[in-house]
Amino acid sequence: MKNRILFISLAVVLALSVGLIGCDDGDGEPEAPDYIYIFASRSVTGPLSVFEDTAMGPIYKYWQHVVNDVNGGIYVEEYDKTIPVYIDVKDDGSDMETMTNYLHTNLVTEKYVAAIGPCCTPFLEAAGPIASLYGIPLVGAEGGCTSVAQEMDKYPYMFSNLAFSNWNQVPTLCEILDEWAAEEEDGVIDVYILSIDDLFGVEYTGQFFEFSEPYDTINILGELKHPPFSTGEVIGPHVELAKAAGADVLILNTYPPTPFDAVGYAIENGINFKGIVTGPAACYEGWYLTFGLNSVGVCGYGAWNEYSSTALSDFAAGMIDYYEGRAIMDWWGGHYYYAGLEMLEKAIEEAGSLKPLEVRDVLASEKLDTILGETWYTTYDGTFPIGASGGLLAIASHVGEVGQWQHVTEANGWLPDGVTGTAREKPAGIAGDATEYMIFEVIGPEGKTTADWIYPKPDWVS
Repeated sequence: MKNRILFISLAVVLALSVGLIGCDDGDGEPEAPDYIYIFASRSVTGPLSVFEDTAMGPIYKYWQHVVNDVNGGIYVEEYDKTIPVYIDVKDDGSDMETMTNYLHTNLVTEKYVAAIGPCCTPFLEAAGPIASLYGIPLVGAEGGCTSVAQEMDKYPYMFSNLAFSNWNQVPTLCEILDEWAAEEEDGVIDVYILSIDDLFGVEYTGQFFEFSEPYDTINILGELKHPPFSTGEVIGPHVELAKAAGADVLILNTYPPTPFDAVGYAIENGINFKGIVTGPAACYEGWYLTFGLNSVGVCGYGAWNEYSSTALSDFAAGMIDYYEGRAIMDWWGGHYYYAGLEMLEKAIEEAGSLKPLEVRDVLASEKLDTILGETWYTTYDGTFPIGASGGLLAIASHVGEVGQWQHVTEANGWLPDGVTGTAREKPAGIAGDATEYMIFEVIGPEGKTTADWIYPKPDWVS
């Protein structure tokens, strides 16, 4: 009797296993799943939720809307069917241990075709090896890969989409600072750095020291570190010290809310710098909405806008229409995040399969069309195809590295103040009766700019 029960139990388990692995529709064809499942551990709550609210969060929701509601899903040849996407989001509460646990417990299930990267640099760098362990392509979002870029061959399923410090933002910033130095009487520009005491600050500040070293026109006065998420009480005195040291340019290699509090403190106390450069802060439309005309001349990493290309203009207009306003726009990474998801979409179509390895192989070896134009991944040294390694979004696919807020007027043909030339279309989402606005203009590298830089920036207005 016991043997009979055991036999029946094993038969049930085997039957269930066959059902889970897949069955056919009676014609020998595999039955299509209801959804293309994509996993995401995201900081929906906690201090990193600012990125979920303003960076990748709005992008993957908009992409899912376009794929499902506009296009009806992604066509998968294996099933001869267009299948909708389902992004399975878990809230890690801005806690890295929770994030890594979510990845381990979910990616092992073989349910998911791909995963979306978590918020911020240290989280992304922790996620890449886990995704590669389970053989699930990771579509990188917020965060750079300076620390692991030269080891991407160890993480063949990790795909980084964001432009970051030496890929290729800091070198471009140094070129701009060198040009600004020509505006100084002694031909030297004095820089002070306020840096978050975590991986982002370590990377950006370290890369700035390295890439600025050959320039005798750039003088680093000093660096001060601060704890993550420092507010005005901590960062205000640091701003005072930077000014007292004689800084022409203040570089804020830090995360929100710190750059907002640093600039807010400077404005409130009448502390002017000739230039300000922020990490993830000035790149958001929310920067202009916070500081208004005091945004003029403030720089940040990025960069793109609706004047970068027709495709990006259409993308921006679609986002602005979907979210009913410009407030959601991210002028650093928004287009990269969306392009990364488009790469995944096109890779599934090209592979004709939902097998993660086949999708990964297309990502690693094909140049695909996205809102950036022809888009592809390379190894750290720029080699393509990337073969067995993970990949970085090719620098050639970038449309800008550094941006700056500039005043734009209807009277000037929607060009920056003082610029003459061919008028530009009025940007999407600006009220019909508006006669002026602010645009996060691309000011570097050469050949991809949407406006000339401003230096020195204007003093704060009351």
